[in-house]
Amino acid sequence: MEAAPKNAVQILGNEAWDPKATNYVALFQKIQASGADCVFMAGIYDAGGAQLLKDKVSVLGPNNGKVKAMAPDGFTGFPELLKQPQAEGLYLSFAGLSIDELLSKGGAGGKLVDSYKQKFGAAPSSNYALYGVAATQAILEAIKNSDGTRKGVNDTVFTKGITIPADQSVIGKELKIDAASGDVNAKDITVEVIKAGKETFVKAQSVS
Repeated sequence: MEAAPKNAVQILGNEAWDPKATNYVALFQKIQASGADCVFMAGIYDAGGAQLLKDKVSVLGPNNGKVKAMAPDGFTGFPELLKQPQAEGLYLSFAGLSIDELLSKGGAGGKLVDSYKQKFGAAPSSNYALYGVAATQAILEAIKNSDGTRKGVNDTVFTKGITIPADQSVIGKELKIDAASGDVNAKDITVEVIKAGKETFVKAQSVS
């Protein structure tokens, strides 16, 4: 919220929604009165998100209309969301790159997705699937460079660090875990929009 004014974003309100509520009409009527032109739903889809979207569209109109709607990674990877008519035009953001982007880059990630599609008939349904594989790659590298004990694995990460070369990394770029901080060097934010029942890539940006 502190960065919003620096990016010419005016925040007109900040209010939590009750996941047990039967409807959110009053909440969106309040937003309507504020004159906001975008609603950010900072939560999880299966904690009232379906009803929230229904009432957003009912009161404020479609997401590709006057009042846009955006949600975080707590809304990504839900087949039920993609089937919901009110989800059309909803923007989504999440940390990482989408499967489509990883496929376009080729490399180890693209090869893995191609193999997955050949075996199961479709790409993984969640954009985070390959990040689970990336985590496994990091764990296996830590085990390989340790004495095999839990402590040894932990010490390897936080004394030597972990590096997965770009040509082996499933995220299409070098993955490095800094021993001092535990942070990774590969940091990306992706924005998608739901079109015709699909999460569709809009933009990705690396962050420092």
